[in-house]
Amino acid sequence: MSVEARFRFTPERLRNLPLRVAVYHDAQQNGLIARRQTEGGELVYCVRYRLPGAAGSSRMTLGRVSAIPLAKAREMAQDALVLARQAVDPVAARRASARAAEAAKSAELTLDTFLTEYLDVQRAEGIETAPERVAAISRHAPALARKPLRDLSRRDLVEAIDIVRGKYPSAAVTLRATLHRIFEVAVDRGLVDANPLAGHRARRGSLKTKNVAEAKREDEALSIDSLARLWVAAGDPRVNPTFGRYVRLLIGTGARRTELTKAVIAGLRAAGDGLPAQLLLAAPTTKTGRSHTLYLPPLLLSEIDHVQRRHDDTLAFPGRGGRQMTGWSKLTPPLVEAARRLGATDRVHLHAFRKAFRTGLSALGVDRVVAELMLNHSQDKLIQTYDKHRFERERASAAVRWCDALAAAIAKVEAERSTAPEPGMPRKTAAA
Repeated sequence: MSVEARFRFTPERLRNLPLRVAVYHDAQQNGLIARRQTEGGELVYCVRYRLPGAAGSSRMTLGRVSAIPLAKAREMAQDALVLARQAVDPVAARRASARAAEAAKSAELTLDTFLTEYLDVQRAEGIETAPERVAAISRHAPALARKPLRDLSRRDLVEAIDIVRGKYPSAAVTLRATLHRIFEVAVDRGLVDANPLAGHRARRGSLKTKNVAEAKREDEALSIDSLARLWVAAGDPRVNPTFGRYVRLLIGTGARRTELTKAVIAGLRAAGDGLPAQLLLAAPTTKTGRSHTLYLPPLLLSEIDHVQRRHDDTLAFPGRGGRQMTGWSKLTPPLVEAARRLGATDRVHLHAFRKAFRTGLSALGVDRVVAELMLNHSQDKLIQTYDKHRFERERASAAVRWCDALAAAIAKVEAERSTAPEPGMPRKTAAA
């Protein structure tokens, strides 16, 4: 049973009210009440008012007693009663004011400002690649970031994507997908009415263009000889030493480049039970959302062991200041130049190591299922549901075989380099 009482509100008296269900009326400000709906519940301010011609009174909640000063609560109650006498419902007026404020906020909200909220949403969903994708907007389309979110039209976005496509085709694909997802979140948040890129598709080109590109990609797999030259080049003094060892792990494991930059040294497991050492990639850091194990025969384990770290570094391959490694455009050229000096002629990009690794496994006769698991590719849903065998020993065996083949190719390149003349010196001939 609720209790009703009337007295002059004071902050001290309101703090000391019993925790029972009750309604208290302020003797100083007409219409202002403090009520507790449940036993021990929060005490809240409300205002009771009557519209002209209405059959009964209405009530509007003002807020928690602990959060609103008493003087402010009385002022809010007085304003509500003034509106009611003018036949304006205070509840409807407050909702209209909130909508206007939200509309004004949305009109001023720039894409750059909204990206902070967007990253929070992506982080809550466990999408670890969002910061890297968002950074691409600032890098490739900074003009978009400065514009109000509501003012960005489909034409603005498509033109920006087309400009990027002219220089960096792959980056344009990522930019389009990122912008599409950002506006999907903005629509869900009620900040824009529709996604400007809804229904937009990347240009597909003619069938001939597609076939030519596909044929070119098929020919791009690096040979094990090229990988061996890149491995040796990674040790060149002009190559960042941590980056060089990181590249060697990419060559030896086929890991995705971003996933390996997020690997933590705490994920390293010692060899045992007939298995080589392992490096565990945590589920939130992988593209598939499943944890993935990289098997590390001695050739690869040695590279991790020799990475120079500060005492507080947690990453297996820390970048500047212990942060996640970035800056491929600056780190890669010295590696490519060193590889060229060793006779490598293939076009080099970090994802090519993954393709070469998979091709090399097939050349070694590794079972297709095992090879796909070593790349942490998504499996058929039915097989994934029913086949729980982890193929640990099979994957470990394949890793050892791959490293043995790689070590043999590296030894060959090292032997070739040891007999080559110093730069600028004439090559010895049979007559000499």
